[in-house]
Amino acid sequence: MPVYEMPIIAAKWQDFTITLGDHECRFTVKYSRLINRWSFDLEIDGDMRLQGQRMVPMSDLVAGFGFGIGEIRLINWGGKVTSVPGLTELPSGEFRFVAVLP
Repeated sequence: MPVYEMPIIAAKWQDFTITLGDHECRFTVKYSRLINRWSFDLEIDGDMRLQGQRMVPMSDLVAGFGFGIGEIRLINWGGKVTSVPGLTELPSGEFRFVAVLP
């Protein structure tokens, strides 16, 4: 199972495109100070499929949707007790946003 890290920069709003399997996936990753959480929108092959999906560590964030792009996960890489990444923990690499292809 190939694993691809999707780099997150120190910005509250960012867009990037990655090919997962045979699909072009555009992610818009956002941080909300109001709820102190990261979330993402996902377009697959130009069609909006998810909006405002909260980034919860250790679970498949697209499970049950049947998108055919594998798993999208947020991994606690730093091993700290923090249960969800705040503004700095995701860009710093303490948490990693990854795609796991079948």
